[in-house]
Amino acid sequence: MRYNETYNTVSSDFQINADPFLGCEGEGIDFDDPECDAVAGTSATGGRGVSDYMLVEGNFFHHSLAQGPNFTSVRNSVVRNNIIAFPARHGISFWQETDNPRLGSSHNVIAHNLLVTSVDNRQVIGFTNNSTDNQFENNVIVALGIDGSTAGPNDRGQLLATDATTVAANAFVHNAWISGFFGSDDNADPYSPNDTELRETDFDPAWFADFPTSLGHDPAALKPSASAPWLDLGDLLSEVPTDLEGTERTQPTDLGPYER
Repeated sequence: MRYNETYNTVSSDFQINADPFLGCEGEGIDFDDPECDAVAGTSATGGRGVSDYMLVEGNFFHHSLAQGPNFTSVRNSVVRNNIIAFPARHGISFWQETDNPRLGSSHNVIAHNLLVTSVDNRQVIGFTNNSTDNQFENNVIVALGIDGSTAGPNDRGQLLATDATTVAANAFVHNAWISGFFGSDDNADPYSPNDTELRETDFDPAWFADFPTSLGHDPAALKPSASAPWLDLGDLLSEVPTDLEGTERTQPTDLGPYER
């Protein structure tokens, strides 16, 4: 899934929904049977309950009338250089529908994305239901409020949703968390940013080239300006050598989809 624009969608912007209920249980196969949870390529017919080795890059998913992208039982995949912004409900979700940990959305690289919410109490991104061992690095995650033509910080916007199975089981590195709060889907403590990450409670639209407060179709409006606080804060990743426009990244690299 590469270099697409979606907007005003009535359902998810984009879905990779492995269906273990239909593909496994519906065929009399247990969720923990290799026929259901095997990694693609390791079994002649197994792995029908998961999706492995996907690439999602360079997309502009915005202003959905519902939720952002769903990654259900997706593993060993790369999600890079995307802009996912302004959904009416929650943003991007990594999760699963069974109690088999091997069917969680796991072992993915999610890097150099810009993720934005302008609604209250709906997560920008979620890792739940045994979605573990993901590398979440060099992303910019923003919660903001829009009032007419004015954008500002929103401490009621949920940046990240985790649960007891995921909060300490993923690698969060060199991300910028802007405004908002961290939430939990159960009684576990929510995530707290680590020393490699930027935590900024304010939001300034001047950090972007031409921050949109209504529907627009130019992703370049969301390029960082010279004042953006997330410039040169990341380490260069072999999985993301260029930015959304094909510009070669340098060390240290800018967070988010654009290299300034």
